[in-house]
Amino acid sequence: MPSYPIIFHDKDRIKITISPINEYDHSINIEFILDFDLFHEIIGIEILNLKHIAGEHCLDQIEQVIDSSGQNLSSTYDPDSDSFYLQISDELSTEQQAVDGLLIINNIGNILGFKADLPS
Repeated sequence: MPSYPIIFHDKDRIKITISPINEYDHSINIEFILDFDLFHEIIGIEILNLKHIAGEHCLDQIEQVIDSSGQNLSSTYDPDSDSFYLQISDELSTEQQAVDGLLIINNIGNILGFKADLPS
């Protein structure tokens, strides 16, 4: 059984799987603001208006998995601005770019994953 979260990225896309995804789960199109370091490596994902779009309980699964993963991931949520940030690396951001992304959501509203094509 794989250990979660699973992070995959190459020059074309990023995919972060928080928990197993099955055929009953669905996706929501949402804008991601990607942070890049000096070498154009992705270091974070910001999502504005997250709970307004994805629902009140969307972060429940993420918080449990990230807190217990032992990986170099962290997340923050600001309820005043309804903004979420998933930090993938401790590097400093030198560039940001907005892209269309997908949130994978289960039937109770928890986010199970993130997917986005990276800008060229």
